[in-house]
Amino acid sequence: RREQFRVIYEWRTIDFEWESPADRETYVNTSRYIPQNVLISGINYYEDKIFLTLPRMLDGVPATLAYIPAQQNDTTAPKLKPFPSWGDNTVGNCDALQFVQNIEIDSNGMMWILDNGRVGTLTQNPSTKCPPSIAFIDLKTGENRIDRIPLPPDTVNPNTSYLNDLVVDSRDGGYAYITDNSAVDPGIVVFRLSDKKSWKLRDSKSMLASPDAALFRING
Repeated sequence: RREQFRVIYEWRTIDFEWESPADRETYVNTSRYIPQNVLISGINYYEDKIFLTLPRMLDGVPATLAYIPAQQNDTTAPKLKPFPSWGDNTVGNCDALQFVQNIEIDSNGMMWILDNGRVGTLTQNPSTKCPPSIAFIDLKTGENRIDRIPLPPDTVNPNTSYLNDLVVDSRDGGYAYITDNSAVDPGIVVFRLSDKKSWKLRDSKSMLASPDAALFRING
């Protein structure tokens, strides 16, 4: 007989563990927290934590990287804890995380973080707050310090690129392969950790949308 899926976590709206009720009220009143705009994009697991990415496609997303304890059975909708901290998720602070679409955690306990640096990508006025970057947090040490490496503008345009996903290869010093879903300059960005160099692989035939592509309509 077929086993039924069991719901572990589900949210109607996503809330956070605030430093105080007053902080939550302030965020709501200043539109820095709009519950219906907070969406989960990526998920990863390390030891006793489940990490969630919350890209700032819309306004009102107070933290772009958060976690929940892995062993938590008292609710299916736990409140999220910003990671590494609230301060490390501050919009406009280029030492902090701006727009995290995806993360990977390698076999050495190193978290690789893809940060677009641009927020409000689904609004009429997207805003580039910081350079697109790849960031690192060593989870094994427990220090949770963010080390950022900006990607050069000739490789990743801060105003048009959309860094969507990454795959990490820990061999030979460590490489990341990153998809850039830019409408004008798509490609695969290769980042080499040993010397912190990056470059982009481009191919107009396979990566650019065809100008003659058909328009699909659904339900009229």
